[in-house]
Amino acid sequence: SKSQYSEVALAGAEPVQVADLLSSCVEGASVQTVVERVQRMHVWLGGLLFPEAFVTATRQSVAKQLECSLEELHVGLSPSANDGVAFMVNGLRVEGAEWTRGLVVNEGSASHVQVGYLSWSKTHSEDGVVVPVYLNGDRSLLLFEVCVPVEHSMDARKVVQRAVAIVADYVSFLIK
Repeated sequence: SKSQYSEVALAGAEPVQVADLLSSCVEGASVQTVVERVQRMHVWLGGLLFPEAFVTATRQSVAKQLECSLEELHVGLSPSANDGVAFMVNGLRVEGAEWTRGLVVNEGSASHVQVGYLSWSKTHSEDGVVVPVYLNGDRSLLLFEVCVPVEHSMDARKVVQRAVAIVADYVSFLIK
């Protein structure tokens, strides 16, 4: 019988057959083939059993592609895909800022990110600010820190002063 967990419905995407992805891993598909399939999927970080493992795997994959060490890579999150290797993530909530083309501090409310693009590069973005990404709203479990773009009119120091953070547990995007 088909498990209720074999399909994960995500906003704006067709149901993803997790079983197909797992079978390609078991059948010995190349790592590159699996990575290419994951890049076409929307991944809900908060819905993964070990989201840190997903982030680590993406980093290792990009390091292999770019033929560089893990320490040379910097992680970024942007509202649009860039030229590099990007992984689509959704179910994110930005607390303390609005996020369109870049972060703009607000009065403290949360804004929802439809789709973000997690990418690794050898260069560190000069027009962004590093913010923490937490698994849950009480900010008790830090997943990683990520560089996000800031609107040109915004002073990046205000983002830090206001304790802006990204939370990966936003689930109402699953409700259709």
